[in-house]
Amino acid sequence: RLENEELQDFAIDGTERKINRPIDNDVQKEFYSGKKKTHTIKNNLVVGIEDRQIKYLGGTHEGKKHDKKICDEEEIKCPKNSVCYRDNGFQGYEMEGIDIREPKKKPRNGELTEEEKNNNKLISSLRVIVEHVISGAKRCR
Repeated sequence: RLENEELQDFAIDGTERKINRPIDNDVQKEFYSGKKKTHTIKNNLVVGIEDRQIKYLGGTHEGKKHDKKICDEEEIKCPKNSVCYRDNGFQGYEMEGIDIREPKKKPRNGELTEEEKNNNKLISSLRVIVEHVISGAKRCR
């Protein structure tokens, strides 16, 4: 169980994999991802930043479903007092007792401060680890 893992920083992300087009018209609509413009299935993952290991692999969902909605349904629980890095696709998803870090959006008609830009770069550099772990898992299918 993820909540029993040793305390470390985590990153959460979703991944999509292309599937063959379903024959049934109603099923097609559920699996069609507007983002990828094809039929997909999705999973959410939690990866340990320090050991670069997949700590949690969520269930498989239709491509139409948003990453945050998948998290809401699965109720992912990380160890208390850990830090979780995520992208803006998970905005609004809260985990109890977890320090959430996500990139700050540029305000409308405004600019980010240098500190906010540097913080966004740090978050992005840590989140790249998750992307690499996901791509490694996809290569090993």
